[in-house]
Formats: sequence, C-alpha cells, structure tokens
Amino acid sequence: MKKLLLSLSFFLLFVISLSAREGMETSVNVSLMGGPGIHNFTNLEAHLKQQDVMGRDVNFTSVGFETGGYVGGMVRGVFMKNLLVGLSVHGLFIPKKSADRAALVMRQRGGHVNIGYTFLNRYLMMSSVYGGLGYDRLDFELTNKTDTEDLNFFPDQPIPPQSTETYSLEGISYELGVSIKRHYPFAKNKSEGFSLLFGADLGARLMADPDGWAIDSQDGPPYDTQLGAYLRLTLGVAYYNKD
Repeated sequence: MKKLLLSLSFFLLFVISLSAREGMETSVNVSLMGGPGIHNFTNLEAHLKQQDVMGRDVNFTSVGFETGGYVGGMVRGVFMKNLLVGLSVHGLFIPKKSADRAALVMRQRGGHVNIGYTFLNRYLMMSSVYGGLGYDRLDFELTNKTDTEDLNFFPDQPIPPQSTETYSLEGISYELGVSIKRHYPFAKNKSEGFSLLFGADLGARLMADPDGWAIDSQDGPPYDTQLGAYLRLTLGVAYYNKD
C-alpha cells in the first residue's frame, strides 16, 4: 500500500506539471498549515485511567495542535473541470498528560494523496471539497514516575520504575474536508503570476482499522477507530494561470 501511495503521489505531481506546460488554467501552490485538532481515544482513555496504569487522577484531553504542509494545485481541463490534486503531510501534538504515577506524551503524524473538486473559482477565490487516502501513525510515550511499582500499560510487558517506553499504532487512513483560499497577487496582473495564498481547511480523518500495536504482545490495551477533526489556517505561495 505504501508503494501504491508513492506511485499515486508522483502521478498527481506529473498531472500538475503537464497542465501548467500546456497552458491550461492552473493554480499550483506550496502551503504550511496549522490549527486545532481533536481525536477520539475513548477506550484507550479508560485503560489509561486504571489504577495500575496512570490512575484516576490523570487529566485526559484529546485536543491538540495540528500542523503540516501541502503541495498541489487546481487543474482545469485534464480529467474534469476544476480538478484538485495534491499531497499533504500533517502532525498532531497533544499536550503532555501527567499523573502521580505516570506521564504521557502523544503524537500523530501521516500523509495523504488528495483529490478534490473546486466548486468556486472566481475573483481570486477558490473553494473546494477534497478527499484523501494515506497512512497515519500514532505514538504513545509513557513514563513510569514511581520508584517501586510497575506500570501495566501492557500487562505482560510492564514498564519498570523510572523508565519510559514508546508504543505505536499505524494504518491506512482516510480524509474528507472543505477548503477556502484566496490569492493575493504580487503584481497587478491578476490573470497570471505569483501570489500569496491564505485560507482555511475544515476536515475529518479516519483510521478505521489500525494494524495493531507495534509490539510483540498478545495482551495489549484496547484501541479505538481513530476519528478526528481539524480546523487549519493555511499560508503559502502560489502560481496561477488563467489563460
């Protein structure tokens, strides 16, 4: 699957470059993204709050800060009118959770091949819907703060006192969202040239069937279908051509 996603990525970039060369109406951009993200960890939260893991006093929250990057564009006249193609990478950073027994740091990262449709493209404004297929990885860094007790995140492989272990979940993920962007041209020519691109993305991401914990254990804690949502501001540089 990873090889397939890589092949699709190169193909989509080829489509963009070919369209720009042929003089079709094209907008190509490179952007940075950032904003709040939230993910569902209901079953995992219940496990972490067990007395022999982190305990009931842990203040668990699944809200964090999402950041990432995007390269892609809007192509008019290749397969369909206003086709949106691109590649995106992202990372979700959730604030550190601490209790008397343990401390937990969670991070999520991944990437997607995105295809969408631009339903509004006028007056330097673009609004699009998009979907994505990609791969995500979720890391849990768990520290045992006690001096004498084991921490039983994995009951058959406890974390010794004053030790840290990292556990991971990964799998195929899907993305669906809507974006709005506006070009701010660097020159007076509004039909072609470079511009500052500013906008926002609102979307959701699903890792429906994770591959399981990346550890040789038959007694791991439960894990959820990873469903999350995000609101990201985007800032980038674009080249557009409206011949």
